[in-house]
Amino acid sequence: MLLSSGEFRDALKTHLANSSHSVLILSAFIKVEALKWMIAESGSGNISVVARWLPGELLTGASDLECYEICRDKGIPFGISLTLHGKVYCADGHILVGSANVTSKGLALAEKHNDEFGYKFEAGTADLNKLNSYLDSVVWLNDEIFSRIQYEVGRLEGSEDKETAAWPEGLLAPAQDAPEFLWVHELLFTLPDELIERQHSSSSDIVHDRDLLGLSQGDITLSSAIHQFQRSKSCIWLSQLLATHGSVSFGNLSSILHDSLMDDPTPYRREVKHIVSILFAWAEKCDVVFSVTQSRYSQVISLVDAPC
Repeated sequence: MLLSSGEFRDALKTHLANSSHSVLILSAFIKVEALKWMIAESGSGNISVVARWLPGELLTGASDLECYEICRDKGIPFGISLTLHGKVYCADGHILVGSANVTSKGLALAEKHNDEFGYKFEAGTADLNKLNSYLDSVVWLNDEIFSRIQYEVGRLEGSEDKETAAWPEGLLAPAQDAPEFLWVHELLFTLPDELIERQHSSSSDIVHDRDLLGLSQGDITLSSAIHQFQRSKSCIWLSQLLATHGSVSFGNLSSILHDSLMDDPTPYRREVKHIVSILFAWAEKCDVVFSVTQSRYSQVISLVDAPC
């Protein structure tokens, strides 16, 4: 059942309150007040929290550094996954998925809130296995890592290009391990040239891709978009796949991606083929990493040198 902003919040509140075993919070952006609300509403003390925490998002206030300290003080594990774009809430096997981040506007906790949509379902064994597999790639913070992150955020405060700022190599390296599974919303919906040409559009696909790549509206260049694509979860997934399998045809990649998607129900194969055509277009622009050639019957993609 499709849930509107208020309905999603109310369903989440109910499942949090009724939880007794475990609660998992996955959200690209996490703000203090919304996190406190979720913790207070939870009936289970076994809570885990994962955010994206790219440098630019902390510098611009999209997420709050204090969230780690709140979780630490309550004994709640707090992790980072640099490629996280999904918003998934799991309470005792009840999963809610949608567009709402853990912010007051996202969860309709503020009077003036975002128009978000989502849905809920009962998790099966395969769903829980996919979530547990995803958590294996998360970097779980401790005070030492957090102190280094605080230092880097302070150092980058005066940076002119906050959007493309990156953590020092090795600081959060495990968070960039290749994922085994993907959600559809972790993939791009528009072609590279289309994103550049229509970057000021309010189209849901354009907004989604700007958000996914961490690009603000306006003055997006192809080079900045490709740079962000190389750091995206889909690029890392594709790179590892090609490192393992070598060259892969368009049809084979469509089949592999279809089987790697965590969405329930899984999109139709024709929809997956459309997504793969977009992925091929981005890979073709990223020609220092990928080589896209045309065989007699199909496009074929391979790595030029090394993964992203």
